[in-house]
Amino acid sequence: MSAQIIDGVALSARLRAELKQRAVTLSARGRQPGLGVILVGDNPASRVYVRNKLKACADAGIHAELVEFPATIAESAVLASIRALNADPSIHGILVQLPLPSQVAETKVLETIAVEKDVDGFHVQNIGSLVVGKPAFAPCTPAGCMAMLDHIGVPIEGKEVMPGERRPWPCSPWQPAQNAPKMVGPSAVNSRSPKRVTRTRSRGRYVPGTS
Repeated sequence: MSAQIIDGVALSARLRAELKQRAVTLSARGRQPGLGVILVGDNPASRVYVRNKLKACADAGIHAELVEFPATIAESAVLASIRALNADPSIHGILVQLPLPSQVAETKVLETIAVEKDVDGFHVQNIGSLVVGKPAFAPCTPAGCMAMLDHIGVPIEGKEVMPGERRPWPCSPWQPAQNAPKMVGPSAVNSRSPKRVTRTRSRGRYVPGTS
């Protein structure tokens, strides 16, 4: 089977146009979608991610609020900001840009976000809902990958999947989030050298190789 290039740029443009129209419709009804973004510290990559998210919101007609904190901020202040966004009726989704400084507990922060506003899909309740097949926000990485495969009409039933991520997100909810119960796996691989990862024939599992 020959390789196929997926035009993610074209798919993104189509989806953004659809989202913009939905946002326009909601705004006309007096319900402009609102996103709250929290950024802690000066991580250069995080700033790029946040800048792109804010631009995407502006292009789609979504109201966005950025809350910034220095890297030395106390955990309590971050949690208080999340609770304020939870209570704000003009904010319908909340994103906390990761990673966070060491004094701010990532798990506590993510679980403070209201489940119905957890658009990253990282709250333990949303992940649990995905695992048992209930509707929930899906983490964007697996959702985006599956959208691209669906865009080009690639069947996924019976396919093997190899998430290469040791954290509980974004890869672990891949299968239930996408309603693909007949996919093989997933099996996480934590090899520092991708060239040393070999495939075994048992249940599509991937393990670090020895050569």
